[in-house]
Amino acid sequence: MADACAKEWNSIFQKSLGKLSSKCYRSFLLDIVAIFLGLKPSLLFDYAVVEWKSAIRLVAGLATKTSGFTDSSPLLYVLKVDEDVFYADLRLLVKRLRESVDMEEFTLIDISGKLHEPRILEKELADRVKRQFHRIVEDLQEKYKEFTQRGELVVPDSRVINLSNYGDDNWCVPSIFGFLLGYPVIYWCDRAGDLYNCLSMVPLNRYTLTFKAAPSALHARLPASYYNLVEAGCEEKDAFNQTLFSFTAPVALECYYKSKVSNWFKRICEVGETFGITEHLTIQKTTVTFSQVTL
Repeated sequence: MADACAKEWNSIFQKSLGKLSSKCYRSFLLDIVAIFLGLKPSLLFDYAVVEWKSAIRLVAGLATKTSGFTDSSPLLYVLKVDEDVFYADLRLLVKRLRESVDMEEFTLIDISGKLHEPRILEKELADRVKRQFHRIVEDLQEKYKEFTQRGELVVPDSRVINLSNYGDDNWCVPSIFGFLLGYPVIYWCDRAGDLYNCLSMVPLNRYTLTFKAAPSALHARLPASYYNLVEAGCEEKDAFNQTLFSFTAPVALECYYKSKVSNWFKRICEVGETFGITEHLTIQKTTVTFSQVTL
């Protein structure tokens, strides 16, 4: 049965994104479960190059397979940032991002190419970026209200939000990515830094949060529809090991963000505790350096 379900999902992906998508659909399904459970706020679709129209087709396909969810179940939306596509449940995303920016749960780090080394973003610029984050949250909230009032929560074609039109001098795509993905450390760089930054050969802490479990261990803990997604995403393996988050931060600035990372992981574990899956969440820190860092 699991194999038949997996074939159905594979078919949906191929119809939406093309044949190459068959290599990524299992990982995508597990990431979507993490979004629905509230473990992560959004997913940057970086498995393959995808146009937003194809992303919409995938949402439509997902809607046909998740029609058994209750009326209060999460629904996927497409967020477009320049040429990149994010998936998120808008209601959960707004809630998480609002908490993040109101409580200042992140550290902003300046990695502009003109600098000799990364540094904490100066207060005036940081305040502008935070106001920009607030504006994004307010706009997302307004969009969600519009969709609700117009009764379009279940119409896939309407669940597309363009976040590419903020174009002020402080607009930094890597910062928007970090914010939408819920990172506790967010990079900022000036416009020139979109191509060049100062992270080359800088020692970095790389944090990797994984969700590892045997599907059978989750059967009684997850809602049936979510478990079906897990089952379809796991092939015939005894267990899956899904990376939910992976981000870096300069080692030299750890004293500025250490508590943010600790509180971030604690919050995710608290979410996991509501489903009895905290024991399956692990975080690993390693030190890395790269000759070139592309954001």
